[in-house]
Amino acid sequence: MSDVRRAHSPEMNRRSFLTGVILWVSGIIAAIIGVPAIGYFVSPALKTSKGEKWIALGKLGDVAIKKPKAVNFQIAIKDGWINSELTETAFIVREDQSKYIVLSNQCTHLSCKVYWSDEKQVYICPCHNGIYDMEGGNISGPPPRPLDRYKTKLQDDQIFILVKG
Repeated sequence: MSDVRRAHSPEMNRRSFLTGVILWVSGIIAAIIGVPAIGYFVSPALKTSKGEKWIALGKLGDVAIKKPKAVNFQIAIKDGWINSELTETAFIVREDQSKYIVLSNQCTHLSCKVYWSDEKQVYICPCHNGIYDMEGGNISGPPPRPLDRYKTKLQDDQIFILVKG
């Protein structure tokens, strides 16, 4: 009878003790290695791009007065682990010798790309027939507001725009 009691005894034997110790040590090692590894793989997806950057578009002297000039520029984009460059276009409009504005080429209706028509002297959105004047103001069509303007600065006759990213 003493043998039966011993087999079902709640006392811990050597095998169950070692199993418990091995499981605890394995769990600690997994946490030490696993938490930083998970952070390494997940953190780029959680990062948001911050900051602003001034990008040079060209010389003010190269832009004719009252004739919008389309200028391409690149924006570096980091999305998780993917680094890429996006080419965008802006319109520089020189109002007189010293005054100028820089307009986005994206229609404010659905972000289609607008183009300047020399013949009609307006920006035209080919998607839904949105029309803007030389300074980006709405003339007709579905766009809810004027073309967006970039914040600018002029250094040594060089035009810079501020882009977020």
